[in-house]
Amino acid sequence: MSRITVIAGVLIIATMALVLFDPASTAGEVRNINVSLSSDAIRTGETLTISYTMPADYPGGELYIRERNASDPLYYSACPGAAGTHTVTWTCNAAEGFYYVIVFGIVNDSYQEGDACSFTVDNSPPITVASAPGGSGWRKNTVTLTARDTISGIKTLFYSLDKTTWQQCSDPNTGRITVPGGTQTISFYAVDRAGNKETTRSVTYNIDDQTPATTAALAGTAGLDGWYTSDVRVTL
Repeated sequence: MSRITVIAGVLIIATMALVLFDPASTAGEVRNINVSLSSDAIRTGETLTISYTMPADYPGGELYIRERNASDPLYYSACPGAAGTHTVTWTCNAAEGFYYVIVFGIVNDSYQEGDACSFTVDNSPPITVASAPGGSGWRKNTVTLTARDTISGIKTLFYSLDKTTWQQCSDPNTGRITVPGGTQTISFYAVDRAGNKETTRSVTYNIDDQTPATTAALAGTAGLDGWYTSDVRVTL
């Protein structure tokens, strides 16, 4: 969330916030407008509920939804002057991208302080990449899953060794899985913060979880206390 402050008659749009200047404002005056969203990541066609609190000393205000770095609003609504918490429901008709909602008060046709919240529109599923099978098709008993989503981010990452029992990775972006030895198939998928689910994929590994063991056979004439009295042939 980005706070909007009031200082003097020019409208400046920052990356995630709106800064408004009011030459008529009183120095040190504090008015609070608070904005919250039902979700910070949605898909096109879904509904976003915007809640905002308007102080009693604002006779009115305005609400805008804008794409980041864009000047024209996607949505506009006049805010009622009644003090208290109000809600606006907006059905998303926007393409994928980064957006923000801003609400600010108006007194005597002059913009006052406001508040803003950011959200993303994400229609694309995440992508998860698993460790390569390894040299000669074998690898040690740890497999890493790496999930990526460049818009809303990853919410959850799941894997299964039998496609029946699914486990959630503690880190939604990177899952490190200890796999038993033998030929194992790992299935996995990720879900992003907007609710897009990746198609389940599977990778088969030959897992070697055994420590190598080496034995030696000695051939020669044995003496006392483990010593040999002749040349010794060592076979490994």
